[in-house]
Amino acid sequence: ASSYATTAVGAWDWAEGQPIPGWHETIESVRSWAAAELFRLTGEAGYHDAFLEATPFASGIQDQLGCRGFGPCDAGFVYARTDHAGVDESLRQTVLDSFEAHGDRVIATTTRTTAYEWAQDNQWFPESWGMAPSVPNAVGLLRAHALSGEPAYLDGAVRAASFALGGNPQDMTFMTGLGHECPRNPLIVDMRNAGLPPWPGVTLFGIHDIRNLEPDNWMLVYFIDPAGTYPSVWSGEWPIVEAFFDLFTVPPLSEFTMTQTIGPATNAYRYLAAAPRRADEREGKAPGNPSPPVY
Repeated sequence: ASSYATTAVGAWDWAEGQPIPGWHETIESVRSWAAAELFRLTGEAGYHDAFLEATPFASGIQDQLGCRGFGPCDAGFVYARTDHAGVDESLRQTVLDSFEAHGDRVIATTTRTTAYEWAQDNQWFPESWGMAPSVPNAVGLLRAHALSGEPAYLDGAVRAASFALGGNPQDMTFMTGLGHECPRNPLIVDMRNAGLPPWPGVTLFGIHDIRNLEPDNWMLVYFIDPAGTYPSVWSGEWPIVEAFFDLFTVPPLSEFTMTQTIGPATNAYRYLAAAPRRADEREGKAPGNPSPPVY
């Protein structure tokens, strides 16, 4: 552990000496996360100062935390669970209020307005490339629950996970090897070339709003339309929540990544698997010591 800590400090020192590139907002978000982690690790005031400098929480409550991207979600969650003497309690309360505001917004704008009660971290995201409900977009809700103990956030996460695990119009899961109907053609080239079945546990991008593609896109022309879809998925007449076709050759449907699909899905399922067993969670738990873990 000490070698990892030394490496983390060295990485911070190196990065702080580099010029800031053009994509400044992303850099600041990741910098605030690193500062929060190092402050929690070491308790050193310099990291706390860097966190204050980079975090949007210093300007007030945030209800858009970017828990599926490079937003303040990760940094805020780390800071909310830090117990060093140098923690700004007023700022930590702002972070806690922000997670509740985020959870309330997700429930109000997606969970309560969609037929299958799935969740979306940002209601303006397109339903594509892993942002669709085939991946349970529940990390923000679960972190809000972990910090507040509010049952509504856990309930919203359960509904989001239920869609991805089969409670959807296609009556299927979006994880290989799980359920009576699941993806059988993930974009795993060595599996395909060797004629092997897909290994279990891979959450795919899944549903993709095909209208984001041009009508002459190669995926439509050569693979989706020839598969016999009617009406044309590009026309807008095909329901978005049914826009998954188990085609190896169409990356927006069959591909996956650790950060966009496997990680968010695993975090959601592991939390939900543990949550009902914890009486202290059902009764509410003081901020700063959430259980079960969410990363």
